[in-house]
Amino acid sequence: MTAPPVHVALSDGPDGERTAAALLGALAGRLALLRLMSGADALGSVLAGYAAVGRQAAQTADGARLRRALTRGRAAANGKALWAALGLDELAQRAPSPVLQDLRNDVALLLADDLEAELRGPIRPRRGAAPPETAPVEVVDYLVGMWACSAETVRVIDAIAGLTPSHEAVVAAPPSEPDGPLLR
Repeated sequence: MTAPPVHVALSDGPDGERTAAALLGALAGRLALLRLMSGADALGSVLAGYAAVGRQAAQTADGARLRRALTRGRAAANGKALWAALGLDELAQRAPSPVLQDLRNDVALLLADDLEAELRGPIRPRRGAAPPETAPVEVVDYLVGMWACSAETVRVIDAIAGLTPSHEAVVAAPPSEPDGPLLR
């Protein structure tokens, strides 16, 4: 028996429907930008992006519980020392890339009904928005951000593979999540 197809609503919020052309343009824009920036800037922006997701996830009950547990354990102290010794704390002082929004957009693009048609036409990279303010990055925020993005990845892949009880998936960004330089 095969699972029914997954319906994915591509949106940024309640009224912001997205098209395959917009999602493809966002991905092409991010890839074009990578050719113009240093590896250090790209890595620092991704580190800062995961930390930003971690700070947001730490405001939930599960995220706060995880953050408290990490802070009490060896991982926080060792991570802080490792980041300082390798200069990752300095690298992460970049504008955060919207890693969770990028993940959601890229999954939505994989599920777009009209992607093949969009790929036959010209791909128009979209310009990035103004970068958000940088914030101090702690290794624990980065770890919580990785946890949150990993959980989202597993949830979405399970949904598109038909492994979840509900065959309805919504790939959407929280309205408060700002656009970043690598998204648009």
